[in-house]
Amino acid sequence: MTESKNYCMGCMKEMPAGESICPHCSYNELSIQRDPFLHKRSVIADRYLVGKVESFSSDSITYIGLDMQNENVVSITEFYPEKIVSRPPASPQIAIKIGYEEMFRITLQSFLDLWNELKEFSRIVCLPTVTDVLVYNGTAYAVCEYKDCITLESYFKEKPALSPKKALTSLKPVISALGKLHRAGIVHGSISPKSVCVGSDGKLHLTRFSIKQCYSAAAEMRTRPVSGFTPFELYGDMPNLQQHSDVYSMTALIYYTITGVVPADATKRAVKDEMVLPSLIAEKMTKSEITAIVKGMAVHPHNRLTSTDELAKLLYSEQKPKAVQTSTQPAEKPAPRRVKQTADTPAHKQESKSGINNLIPLMAKTFVGAILAFSLIFTLLYTTVLYKSIEIPFMESVFGGVSFLPMNKDDSQDVYNENDTTTTEPTSNLDRSYVSVPDFTVHTYDRIKSNEIFNRNFVIKYKMQPSKTHEKNTVISQSLTAGESVLSGSEITLVISEGIAQIELPDVIGMPYQAAKEKLEHAGFVVKLELSKNTGDETPDEVYLMSKVAGLEFDEGTEIVLSVWDEVEETTTEEETTTKKETTTKKPTTTKASDEE
Repeated sequence: MTESKNYCMGCMKEMPAGESICPHCSYNELSIQRDPFLHKRSVIADRYLVGKVESFSSDSITYIGLDMQNENVVSITEFYPEKIVSRPPASPQIAIKIGYEEMFRITLQSFLDLWNELKEFSRIVCLPTVTDVLVYNGTAYAVCEYKDCITLESYFKEKPALSPKKALTSLKPVISALGKLHRAGIVHGSISPKSVCVGSDGKLHLTRFSIKQCYSAAAEMRTRPVSGFTPFELYGDMPNLQQHSDVYSMTALIYYTITGVVPADATKRAVKDEMVLPSLIAEKMTKSEITAIVKGMAVHPHNRLTSTDELAKLLYSEQKPKAVQTSTQPAEKPAPRRVKQTADTPAHKQESKSGINNLIPLMAKTFVGAILAFSLIFTLLYTTVLYKSIEIPFMESVFGGVSFLPMNKDDSQDVYNENDTTTTEPTSNLDRSYVSVPDFTVHTYDRIKSNEIFNRNFVIKYKMQPSKTHEKNTVISQSLTAGESVLSGSEITLVISEGIAQIELPDVIGMPYQAAKEKLEHAGFVVKLELSKNTGDETPDEVYLMSKVAGLEFDEGTEIVLSVWDEVEETTTEEETTTKKETTTKKPTTTKASDEE
């Protein structure tokens, strides 16, 4: 029975009697949940057990809970607009502040409407699975299936940004779900790394829904903007929440996941917009995807994409390859069209056409001859006089080796000094100075790429390589020795660290433990076993939970804890126990011959 069990108020798992620290989630049962939150172990409608606070906003408080009818862990969202209500000490009842009775009535109905509408979308994985909406304690509650997940904000504190391809693939279901909500008239209003979560099922979930009044002019209900993700139109005294507001927030979330950087606040961008998409990321994206980011994050709504459908169309449109010639043979030119002479064609017209056809080749030859004559004259002038006032690298490279030309008479003055380590800019392929090879291992990949002197003095090639000893984007080695003197323009190869190899975590939920362990270890992970008590309803030795989200990438050697159902404990009746005890303790007796005598 539920009443006889001791549940942790942090995770709703059963705890050993007399323990105050949960062995499953380390939650301290002795911690106090202060007003105005419901006290821990409060019960709603004689059915839902209330645990710790998970989150709260301007219109609601969300708790972890337990449905005592079926012992399912749930999420309970209580309608609690903090500016217009209060909760008396030691009471679960809501008290409406004087003068706000009508506002509370209207907003309470909005809360009930929102969650009843969301109930219709429970089949969509990344949206809340609403199981109950009820009125109790003078307010309303929405009960949903509990999702074991962490926010994207928490996730990216430990992980680097995703590649554009990975980010767009992961967010596609959320964008699709948002489009369905928009078509039903539901606008989220607060999409950010705080409201999108990564679940233990490996999928993203959209959370923290609020009523529409939280984005209206009423100061008592206004929700706090999330810097970088709240669009410009939701600031100020007259906010205007529309579908394009969600488009801005969702696009900002995409920008965040692929760059790891929170976008500049919309109010600052409205004054001076300096936000750019880094070139190293942009070069991995299609033109359509970049357009989606630019138009989706336009500061002013009239410049922005108007719907998630438009956003999705740009992000996920198929890129058609350009037509290419598959044959290695040159394409045949079409045969010239001949005009058929007929009796109806006047002779002077035929002669005129013939004259024009003969004139065209003559004009072409004249034009080519003029170009060649001009080139010859200019070359003569440049190699004798003009080279002193202008510099043309092409001409230098072609005629730089002709010793009798005046432009090359001063070359003998260039003497190489092996002790000179200064860097000079080469003027051509044949007129190059010696430079000293820098120690590139003290620089990062980004710094080298942007350093004008490095790229002027060397032809730098990069080789990316995973490394457990060098941080990401640092130089592991270089093909030319640091301090060595070489000709400017020499080629050098730098081996750049990609950091510890990133491996995609396979999904092993539902597999037998040994098979799951072998699969993960083969991929490069370290596996740890965590056995869970089996009441008889679960399959023994089956993996039912992973400590990391399947489908995402993690460092090679990352520890993955697999939660596995233990074998079912055998139970015996009191009679069987007594019989077994007697059989064990009773010893056979023997009679010696001497005793009989």
